Amino acid sequence: MNKKLWRGWLPLLLVVVIGAGCAGIGNQDPAAAARGKMDAYAAMRYDNALRYLEAGRYELAMDQFAAAAAAATNPELKRLAEDGYARAGRSIAARR
Repeated sequence: MNKKLWRGWLPLLLVVVIGAGCAGIGNQDPAAAARGKMDAYAAMRYDNALRYLEAGRYELAMDQFAAAAAAATNPELKRLAEDGYARAGRSIAARR
């Protein structure tokens, strides 16, 4: 008799447990998710800029730093990108 009882309740119990586990998925604030994606994009552009800077491709580095600064929502990342932009600009000016 216990087997019959479990057979009837087990599917319902599984639905409740799975539903409770999935309830928290997707509850992140959409604005926070967008900021996270923008910062990930800005970090990628910043990394590209550093590679260009190391390779001596200062104009491309400036473009990447500018894109990183424009996309960044994190103030520290924005500051780093702006500083990198200025550094690349100084490198260009020093070569002329």
